[in-house]
Amino acid sequence: TSTRGSSTCNVVFYGCSIPGKGWVSLDTLSEDGGALGNARCADCGAGKYSLTGTECLDCPVGRQSTRVGHNDECFECVVGRYSDEEGLIDCKQCPVGTFQPNNGATTCTICAEGKYQDQTEAPFCEECAEGTYQPGAGMDVCEICAAGTYQNTRGATACKNCTAGSFQNLHGSAECKDC
Repeated sequence: TSTRGSSTCNVVFYGCSIPGKGWVSLDTLSEDGGALGNARCADCGAGKYSLTGTECLDCPVGRQSTRVGHNDECFECVVGRYSDEEGLIDCKQCPVGTFQPNNGATTCTICAEGKYQDQTEAPFCEECAEGTYQPGAGMDVCEICAAGTYQNTRGATACKNCTAGSFQNLHGSAECKDC
């Protein structure tokens, strides 16, 4: 329920002679964008907004509007979410293997080699731990170093072979053992 002047009604405002922010005159709006002729105003729907009261516009990329009512603005997508098309009601989640650290994003960024992300809506990627590696980009897990190899740094893209005089019989190790 919304109030405009002395009138209170749902969604459509009757007797609304001066449209304002967030709603439009039905004299200038119809389902196909044509004109209607009644002195009524209607709220802009979800995914839309109006600043002038003469037309409902789609929310731009990077923004959303879930509200049905006095939509006079669209809100930025929050960290971990994005909008790559106009008129979205809700921003999309960044999928696993990607991240987005900024508000108002239009895309997600793919995790680099040596990193991973196993959650949706992530603000950053995680570095692979010691004993693991990731040679590919956009991945949701790190690979475990095989026996005979090791990795002693985080964010690695490959495992290292044990040198002569050392060995490693376990998987996922951060060091080799002396013979």
